[in-house]
Amino acid sequence: MGRASVRATIAAYFAPGNVAGLSTTYRARPKEIPAQAFKLSVGSGSGAVLVIHMPNDDEKRIAMGGATSGGKFDVHDVAMEILFASTKPDALAAQDDHDALIDAFMARFHADRTFGSTNGVPIFQAGEGPAGIRIELTEPVLSKQSFILNGVIRFEAEEWVLA
Repeated sequence: MGRASVRATIAAYFAPGNVAGLSTTYRARPKEIPAQAFKLSVGSGSGAVLVIHMPNDDEKRIAMGGATSGGKFDVHDVAMEILFASTKPDALAAQDDHDALIDAFMARFHADRTFGSTNGVPIFQAGEGPAGIRIELTEPVLSKQSFILNGVIRFEAEEWVLA
């Protein structure tokens, strides 16, 4: 299926309707992310944007009973960039919203290791194995008007390809 299919599957699986607190999902980095993408005026005053990056790929071949039959795993490194903003006057309440967002992402990971793929196509598994799922967060940037906290969720998505 390839990178484009894997990227589209990840974007669809982590769409705003599937992750509480997520406002917009981009399957790749757009040139600009407008402030409206965070939808801060809707609901709680907090919102988040997801951008999907796939910086590296590895191919691992597996022989299965002969010189011409086999398969391979294309292992895609995925970095899901999470941009969070809040206009809540209380930084502790904004942090609570961010924590709930990260918990919602993790609940989505735990729900299905194939991200909704059919019979493991295009994603055989994601976030499994030794690499697991790693969350990296920055320190929050605070002002009188806003609370900004960005981070990245890193994992591997494995694609099984007959070769």
